[in-house]
Amino acid sequence: MPAASRVLMLGEPPEVHGAAASSVRAYRASGLFERWPVRHVPLRTGSMKLALATLADIAAHVAFALIDRGGTVVHLHAASRAGFWAQSIVIALAACAGCPVILQLHGDALEQWTESGDAGLHTELRLAVLRFFLDRCHCVVVPTERLRRWVRSVSAYTASVCIPDPVLATIPASGRRRMILFAGAHRPGSGLGELLQAVSGLRLQSPDITLACTGPGDPQAARVVAERLGITDAVAFLDCPGEATAHEEQLRALRQRAAVFVVPAPAVGIPSELLAAMAARLPIIACRTRDVSELITDGVDGLLFAPGDTAALHRLLCRVLHDPGLAIRLGAAARRSVMRRHSADRAMARLGSIYAGLAVQPLAVRPCVLASQSGKPA
Repeated sequence: MPAASRVLMLGEPPEVHGAAASSVRAYRASGLFERWPVRHVPLRTGSMKLALATLADIAAHVAFALIDRGGTVVHLHAASRAGFWAQSIVIALAACAGCPVILQLHGDALEQWTESGDAGLHTELRLAVLRFFLDRCHCVVVPTERLRRWVRSVSAYTASVCIPDPVLATIPASGRRRMILFAGAHRPGSGLGELLQAVSGLRLQSPDITLACTGPGDPQAARVVAERLGITDAVAFLDCPGEATAHEEQLRALRQRAAVFVVPAPAVGIPSELLAAMAARLPIIACRTRDVSELITDGVDGLLFAPGDTAALHRLLCRVLHDPGLAIRLGAAARRSVMRRHSADRAMARLGSIYAGLAVQPLAVRPCVLASQSGKPA
């Protein structure tokens, strides 16, 4: 295979919210762009209309890659169905030009699409369309082993690799108080209503317990629930900064004050906020899903409960908040677990192996540069 001169990475802008953008930020902070010839080109894919509109912004970059006839590896980040269909145009063009394509999926949006009945498409037809594009990728990168098995069931000819979404090492939280932390979108199905009910029950026994909520969306519906339950004085709905970096700073401060981090409803994939909370040594209480169960072993590095089981959520919160020893053990195990599997350095090394397998040559970088990027002493 002739040597490739560069990697063209396309995905959500790093400053937006979401798993794909969070991964790019972690790669950048770990020194990926200093070690490898990677150029990141933002592609907004929140909706099909937005994705198609921004395709014009990357047309020149893609055209350059196609003219290069195989000298460019195209690395696509897809976290939504709309994003994948917009990027499928790039997959087709790159395949025609002989440019290898790495498709990195964040979450199970495509799997859910193949299992749904929307758009009037039969399941087999949806799978055939998806298989057409996956077969034209050199490699499909997924965050969980479960999704890797699903990709293999769809496309038997495309290599699938599991690289868990990266998380940066953070200073462990200290000075724990009686605060519960929720960090998720304010939308139907977020589980915030159930969490508010659980907090209402906790307040009967422990009036000092509070709840901090932050995330994109309008929290007005949750405010109404809190008012109905009579706990408005115990709940803080914090404005979510528009830029992801500012939101991360806000979450970093909240994690330092929190006693427990809660994911009260089934999440799409593994939320980056959950990974960061584990890295900060916070005890975790999360709704059980297939992906979360792959990340957390119930009773070892977190506590899991069935979707919609508000009584179980209340019971688990009582255990963690009233048993400091349990909270410390769960938090320490969560940090060990997530850093062993999701560390940005490990993810970058595995991604680098894929680049090297496509004959991309690493850049000559002084060790002190990478050390400064990862926060380690040279």
